[in-house]
Amino acid sequence: MDEGEGEVVYGEDPPPVTVTEPTPAFVADLLRRSPRWWGPIRLPDSDGVVEIALAAQEWTLGRVLPEQCDLVITYDPATGAWHIPRL
Repeated sequence: MDEGEGEVVYGEDPPPVTVTEPTPAFVADLLRRSPRWWGPIRLPDSDGVVEIALAAQEWTLGRVLPEQCDLVITYDPATGAWHIPRL
């Protein structure tokens, strides 16, 4: 695996998805919206698309996760592209 790539594995189903590093422009866009983001990675869709539901709140271990997310970003392994909604 190349540097900057990771693998998300959830047992045997769905298959592993190799996730490439987002571009600096993508990260800058995300950080312009908030300096703090956290959230769970959802299981990939049948086409391998990965969603990450993000909340723009400070969070530490031991605290309950908020029920609402502020933004859902996606990664499409077919194109190797990260997508961030335009607000």
